[in-house]
Amino acid sequence: MSDSIKQNPRVYSGSIKPAVTSCKGCGAKIIYLPTRNNSVMPIDVESYQDGDEAYLPKKHVSHFTTCPKAKDFSHKNAKSQRQDKMPEQKAFEESTHKDAKALIESTPSDRAKEPVGELVDHIGRTIDNLRKCCCVGTSRLIIELESLKKNEMPLS
Repeated sequence: MSDSIKQNPRVYSGSIKPAVTSCKGCGAKIIYLPTRNNSVMPIDVESYQDGDEAYLPKKHVSHFTTCPKAKDFSHKNAKSQRQDKMPEQKAFEESTHKDAKALIESTPSDRAKEPVGELVDHIGRTIDNLRKCCCVGTSRLIIELESLKKNEMPLS
């Protein structure tokens, strides 16, 4: 693993297993893996193997190469979308990111004050709301919350 990825162990430690999610454009199953520059790359699930901790261009298939709607997610298009956002959408995204960060930064004793079922539902709703956002950093928050949710789930 590269040194730049090791610099952010909270997000990229081997203890956080990437979660399978769906592409917002085409609905295909994807996984986000960290890149060398502390960003994340959506990859096709078929190119992922258990234990993979970082995106490797020669091993993983970037979903940007296989998604029929990849052009909708280009940085140029994202910039124009951000400029055109309605104030309500911007406020929704800011509120959702704030809620997600508060959950991630909360201590286990803070989380213990909320009944487990309600906490898991709260995390799930926050993840659903994040999937409606198209801001920078959303993918990383989803990865962290999915890991937190998995850790908070009661054993059955």
